[in-house]
Amino acid sequence: MAQSSALAVAIGFVIYTVIAVAGLLLVRAPWARWLGFAVAVSAVAIGVGSRAGVVSWLAVGVSLGAITGLTGPWLRVWLRRKPAATDLGWEPPTLILGAIALTPLVGFASPAGLSMSHGLLAASGLLFAWGYAKAEHWGLWGLRVVVLPAALTTIPATPPFGASLILFWSLGLTAVAWAPGARRALGRPTPVLPSPRPPRSRRTP
Repeated sequence: MAQSSALAVAIGFVIYTVIAVAGLLLVRAPWARWLGFAVAVSAVAIGVGSRAGVVSWLAVGVSLGAITGLTGPWLRVWLRRKPAATDLGWEPPTLILGAIALTPLVGFASPAGLSMSHGLLAASGLLFAWGYAKAEHWGLWGLRVVVLPAALTTIPATPPFGASLILFWSLGLTAVAWAPGARRALGRPTPVLPSPRPPRSRRTP
């Protein structure tokens, strides 16, 4: 795998690991456990397949230790058992995690190296995922109207299988972004609370 492609994959893994650790420590969310498990399993598969040397096997050992820690019964005491009070549904987390996945995806789709179009697609995924996570409208609209055209620009510089993978992922991401539940993360306007009417003498005519 080329250095630029490996870098994109590594960046994606680091971001997902940070999200999983933050979800476990700060939110005690069950989904963070399985996100970390998926990252660790993927790291083991990549390390065994690459056989790059001592560093690769060291990463495999660390990932196996993470898998053991994440699947053990000791996390039941720590993880939250009840659903969150502000449950937004499956669309918002799917959009955020799916947009971040564009970064490692371009690395896997184009192992010979990344072009500028691959970099723009990965950067747009990270940017709009960050904006959407902050409940910004431009983040949602970027996921709706920018990601798919950016993915189309990578097709000439990507092998056929990788191009189809990027196109399929971007189509799914765009479809979820247009789903009604995707707007839940942007919040709703707070209704005006009723207040006592002023005395008749103070009312404006």
